[in-house]
Amino acid sequence: MKPGDKEEPGEEQSENAPVLPKQMAEEVAEETVPNVEVSLRYALGDGQKEWESGSGVARLEKEVLVLSPEGSAPISISLREIQDLTSINYRLVLTLKQGSLLTLRDLGYRFDDFLKAVVLRRNEMLLVDLLMEEKSFKEGSRGHFLWDHAETKLEGEGEFRLYETALVILPDHGQPLRLPLGTVSSWKAQEYRLEFLSDQQESLILSQLGREYDPFRQAVTNRLADLMTRAQADLKNLVPSLDPLMLRRLSGLLKEGRAASRRAVEEIFPPFWRELEQRLAEGGLAESYAYLTKLAPPELVRIGWKRGLLGDLTGQSLFFLIPMLGQMGGPSNAIAWEASAGEEEGKATYFFRIVGRLELPELTPIALQQKAESFLDVLNRGLAAINFRREPIYLTEDKLTSPQYTRYRYSLEAIPALRTLRIHFIGRVIHTSIEQWQKDATELLQFNGSASSDDLRWKKA
Repeated sequence: MKPGDKEEPGEEQSENAPVLPKQMAEEVAEETVPNVEVSLRYALGDGQKEWESGSGVARLEKEVLVLSPEGSAPISISLREIQDLTSINYRLVLTLKQGSLLTLRDLGYRFDDFLKAVVLRRNEMLLVDLLMEEKSFKEGSRGHFLWDHAETKLEGEGEFRLYETALVILPDHGQPLRLPLGTVSSWKAQEYRLEFLSDQQESLILSQLGREYDPFRQAVTNRLADLMTRAQADLKNLVPSLDPLMLRRLSGLLKEGRAASRRAVEEIFPPFWRELEQRLAEGGLAESYAYLTKLAPPELVRIGWKRGLLGDLTGQSLFFLIPMLGQMGGPSNAIAWEASAGEEEGKATYFFRIVGRLELPELTPIALQQKAESFLDVLNRGLAAINFRREPIYLTEDKLTSPQYTRYRYSLEAIPALRTLRIHFIGRVIHTSIEQWQKDATELLQFNGSASSDDLRWKKA
């Protein structure tokens, strides 16, 4: 994109996910699991009543399971529509999203192969839908997992995969789970168990890995060490004069994908914050950063860094999160997010509402600041959950119904953090000229203060 060119609404080339990871995932699934066809008996129902049963043939294709009953019309079921699947006494029970049940039995010696194929095909598709496509470092480790966070507690058997920036659990039953490595605050390996604790107080325990315990433990050790080493190297490049001990403290604060506040950075090493601001300016964010920080409490501004989806192939970018709380009568109840990009890449600033508009008048300035600090964590966590993609946030509901964005519809169903981002999303301001950007940003913030409903989104006139 050349300076002055406009970014077309609904279209994003440099900011959206690269095509390559999705293609790689599909190719792996295609090579690993060829189309499978088996004869069987089936039953359709809702758990209370059986609607239909008989004999037929089931064929597992790339993205669908086709059931062809004898003497009746075939049924095509997208693997995305399978909410859960269970295996009991050589019967495969598929629970669909509306509560319908499809039971498959009498597959003979083909049962295990068919079950494995369905699980693998479905998981590979869900990995793409759940925006988990990254370079893989360790696959094929199986065992027992226990995921505990707030009121959510999940337990079962599954496959464990280690990716560039995340640990992924592929349960035999249920949706994949993703733990961003940048959020891991501590972990330990003992008594053949791997225990992880995130900065959001999520607890993940992996056990019963058998012979894979040592290889997987070593892979996790190497990956976390590499991320820390890489973070220190990147920070060292920013400030060559940093000594090793200061570097270690700062890299623990500024993990990949996690923004640190000015307050936290300056408690460790004040000059480093000025270096981060300078790098933002070099990344093309000088004007927008300067404009927005005038409207924000300085100590709450956050800056972080994130590598691209293809790791070293796409480099890294700095990003900022700036909360506006109404200082000196200015706009309030909004947080701005923007990331630096190369000269040929389009940029836009994304704005999110902190609290509901009806709640805002009831909050004291101190209460609003507390809400803002809490939502900064939620926002950063949500961006990490979708690997900092923009399209899933700003695409309209109408756009999401088009075939090219099918996977984002399923991403919305499976990623609560993405739903939260979309609920709080106010709008985005695209960079054309600095004058136009400031005009549009001002209009958006005024709109946010005057809009009568939280469901409304700002659109450029």
